Amino acid sequence: MQPFARDMGYQGPPFRWDVERRCQLRCELDAAYFHLYGIARDDVEYIMSTFPIVERHDVKNHGEYRTKRVILEIYDEMQRAMQTGGTYNDVGSLVEPTRTTSSI
Repeated sequence: MQPFARDMGYQGPPFRWDVERRCQLRCELDAAYFHLYGIARDDVEYIMSTFPIVERHDVKNHGEYRTKRVILEIYDEMQRAMQTGGTYNDVGSLVEPTRTTSSI
């Protein structure tokens, strides 16, 4: 992966694998794509209800449908940013990159 990273202009150390960080990043991407495609919040709620395997996994491991909740929270934060002319960074909290010097 290091040659690919260098080809892409990244010279830093590899990112540490962090399950929680990856979940947050995936939810941020999902929320952003819902906005980019103009999908209304009610429709996002419905779409998220069509993933029963994800819901079962979340309920088993977290006691709630966490993926849906987090996507909707981020979706709302992004919506507020658009309505106020701000940025998502202003109202939300993008995950800080986590790096390590160990090799992958």
